[in-house]
Amino acid sequence: MATRDAVFAVLCAALCVLAVVAPTAAAQEAPASGPGVEPLVQQGVEPDSTRIVVEVSESGDARWEIQYWTRLDDENTTEAFQTLRDDVRANPDDYTSAFADRIASTVGAAENTTGREMTATNVSVAAETRSLPDSFGVVSYSFEWSNFAAVDGDRLVVGDAIEGFFLDSSSRLILSWPDEYGATTVEPAGDETREHTVIWRGSQTEFVSGEPNVVLEHGAGGPGTTATPTPTPTDTETPATG
Repeated sequence: MATRDAVFAVLCAALCVLAVVAPTAAAQEAPASGPGVEPLVQQGVEPDSTRIVVEVSESGDARWEIQYWTRLDDENTTEAFQTLRDDVRANPDDYTSAFADRIASTVGAAENTTGREMTATNVSVAAETRSLPDSFGVVSYSFEWSNFAAVDGDRLVVGDAIEGFFLDSSSRLILSWPDEYGATTVEPAGDETREHTVIWRGSQTEFVSGEPNVVLEHGAGGPGTTATPTPTPTDTETPATG
């Protein structure tokens, strides 16, 4: 249990640390109540939500993307984000260096817990404006996590590397898997399911010991394999996918 707690603590630190900050402030940590919020505020950009998008492959490797979404609903916020976007594009290494170190620690702790050899590679950062039709500024950190899921014959078991993962009320975890697989177990049940995708929202779900736990079987049908209508985003909520 102590080792699992260590994984949880390191993972939370990695996600809550200033991911999108000026290079001189890269070592500062954001308040626990909002991943990455405080450093963004220091630059005049306050995120409205955080999305953790995880795409699991047949090999058990996963592509992670941590997205910080900010509604660009006034001139000051828009200008602040444009300045941040330009700096991210001009100096990406200044933004990915500290983040890569944090993620490496996270993956190393998960490796010790699961017993599977793991690495974090291909760390990158991007910043862009999206219109849906409202305008949002999105800063995304992505990386590849090897052996994130356990492979057992035709089955993929997802979740032991992030047991007890914390989502605050403005965050969501979006997990997807290959078309050839179906989910036979999803614990806890997703707050929203789509074809080959399950979404948990921090405002509705709290992971406990042994969660999240998703079992995927090649050729199987089950939870999350059938698409369901996606609610239309409201003025107070950013869309569920980027």
